[in-house]
Amino acid sequence: MSHLPLADPITRCDEILSGQRVDADRINNLDRADAYTPALFSTGTAPVLGDTGTREGAWHRQGNLVSGWARFHFLGAGIVAGTGTYLIAPPWPIDPSLVEPSGTGAQGHSVGSGWIRDATVTTANRYVNVMVIERQTGIYFWMQPEDSNTAVSGTSPWTWASDDRITISFTYPTTT
Repeated sequence: MSHLPLADPITRCDEILSGQRVDADRINNLDRADAYTPALFSTGTAPVLGDTGTREGAWHRQGNLVSGWARFHFLGAGIVAGTGTYLIAPPWPIDPSLVEPSGTGAQGHSVGSGWIRDATVTTANRYVNVMVIERQTGIYFWMQPEDSNTAVSGTSPWTWASDDRITISFTYPTTT
């Protein structure tokens, strides 16, 4: 087995795991992390976080397993709660052969959890289960409060307003 000096940039690794050739791009994809700007949208009218609202997130990928978090903060003027079930785009595609998505949200696998916060009602917090739902445009996260049979939407469990928040964490297998 040949060894490259540590000071040299690795562009190709030879003879890894009993002589297999693995290129550097594949190795770099095995353990990566980055920030991402998650998208919050819905099955109806899209929500608007407000003129000073924020969305942020981060992910870490180990092989084909992705873990991360996403946070949305409704704030300022121009907030629109929207209609329909809220959906969150994952940072990497979800592998439907390993995680069962549901068309209705009723039977998809759980891939995480989180908190939603209503600041107008003496700061009500609700725990949510994060599941996977398949739509015509892809596979997404959706949320269901632990004490409810309905998905989080523009009007459930409340109508979203200034200083309300959504925070989720997730772990799932990716396809790429």
